[in-house]
Amino acid sequence: MVKSLVFAVLFGFLTISASGKIIVQDSLDSESVPIGLVRLKQADQFANVGRFKEALVLYEEHLKIMGLGSDMAFSYAKSLASDRQTEASLKILKYVVDNSLATAKDIKENKELAFMHDDPRWKELLVCAEKHEALQEKIYSAPAIESKYRPFLSEVERIAGVSRIWSEVKYNFANFDLVPELDWDKVYLQTLQTVKNTMSTKDYYCALVAMVAQLNDGHSNVYPPAELYDQFFARPPIKTILIDGKVLTSEILDENLKNVGFSKGQEILAIDGIPVHLYAQKEIAPYVSASTTQDHLNRTYSYQLLAGDSSKPIVLSMSDPSGKTLELKVNRYSMKQLENIPKPPQFSWKMLPSNIAIVELGGFADDTASREYLAHFEEICQSDAIIFDLRRNGGGSSSVGDRILSTLTPKPFLASRWQSRKYVPVWRAWQKPQQDEVSNSKFGQETIQPDLEHQFAKPVAVLTGVCTFSAGEDFVAEFKGMKRGFVIGEPTAGSTGQPLVFKLPGGGFARVCVKRDKMPDGTEFVGKGIIPDLFVQLSEDGFRVGRDEILAAAVEHLRKIIGQ
Repeated sequence: MVKSLVFAVLFGFLTISASGKIIVQDSLDSESVPIGLVRLKQADQFANVGRFKEALVLYEEHLKIMGLGSDMAFSYAKSLASDRQTEASLKILKYVVDNSLATAKDIKENKELAFMHDDPRWKELLVCAEKHEALQEKIYSAPAIESKYRPFLSEVERIAGVSRIWSEVKYNFANFDLVPELDWDKVYLQTLQTVKNTMSTKDYYCALVAMVAQLNDGHSNVYPPAELYDQFFARPPIKTILIDGKVLTSEILDENLKNVGFSKGQEILAIDGIPVHLYAQKEIAPYVSASTTQDHLNRTYSYQLLAGDSSKPIVLSMSDPSGKTLELKVNRYSMKQLENIPKPPQFSWKMLPSNIAIVELGGFADDTASREYLAHFEEICQSDAIIFDLRRNGGGSSSVGDRILSTLTPKPFLASRWQSRKYVPVWRAWQKPQQDEVSNSKFGQETIQPDLEHQFAKPVAVLTGVCTFSAGEDFVAEFKGMKRGFVIGEPTAGSTGQPLVFKLPGGGFARVCVKRDKMPDGTEFVGKGIIPDLFVQLSEDGFRVGRDEILAAAVEHLRKIIGQ
């Protein structure tokens, strides 16, 4: 059994289903998925479902060929412990602790290690792990700066907050090369001068938001304290969209507003007496964090255009499709009021007349999309083709999208590539260039395993738009890498990655993007967006009459493939 398992991993591809069934697939292309990575991935799978004996066989095979790696050490130690190889497990655990590869809590609470709790060596390792974590916390946290909300902050606090943002960005931001004209130190000095003169915490946070917005990154931004949300984020229950240079109402989310004259498709001409484009550029654009022109326009004219103080109503000057003008005053709803308005679902699907299923993946905030997709999988599979609509997908967890993609191919496929900055202080002292650490390059890039119990082999297309963001873009990037079908619509937002979150004086916090993602083949899309295979835009005329040109193009494309 042991030899057959090793053979399956070395020369084929082994998958463990949710029920524990072992499935061996066709052999992999060694050029695209290195055998060592396959072996290690499958060892991890065994360990994750508690099958440590099988995992141990694979880890030890990997150890002989590749040596001990940081990505296997803790699971290997647990597998050894499960086999009651105490001495070997403690040796690997020391490596884990010395290299900070697991938290003290993980070590302390792991059930496979529980039998060693009375061993003085285990206790010593745990103490070392706790001391190291305490030191890390002391270095990287800043409790003296992370004060609670107050309407007014001292000048020292205000300066400390700006300085913390400056420092975290300078040493961690992943995308400085995408803003070559930015002088971050100059921005720091300018913001220091601004905040010295701000009186209120609200004005202070306005300055911080504008500071970080200059990074031009959708995953780097500042959030004010929760106590100020109603002064920053309140908005009327109206959605807007920029089409052909015009700002149109796209949704009216409160029936009461329809009764006083609001309707879908009205053009907003002015806000509070200021021409809408002038208002947008003056009041909104300086505070928008976005990685691309399309995302910046979308956030300026859609997400943020009508946002502001809940105590201050706004006056909208509009025209309807017939050209009739009207002026309406509307209140901004508080965050609590907005929470009561139903949000679009993260998953929905229906069968189109041409027997093509459209699956709307509205977001990956939790596992709803993948869970519901699998729950309806047999019904969806009755279609001749599937359209996955990610035009409203603002992201969440990439693993949710991976779960769905795994049903579209019987072979493993590559996840996105990523890199993060690597800073070695002594190299700087030696005047040696710092290097980016490519952590999942060709010989470490993660592969996503197929779901062989759920497979759809018929044609597929994916719809994208400017609201396709973050983990939504990761889905599209991997789909393109799979070469499974066409991407149709508009370019995506062009922003994904991993933000580093840290607190600021007065109760707010900031995010800084510390991970640079790329397509599975290494193609850059952050700062650009993923370009669809078939570019289709919504038109003003189509929008006004409810015609979805992007969906129509996808249906036409798939009908040709399936011979309708």
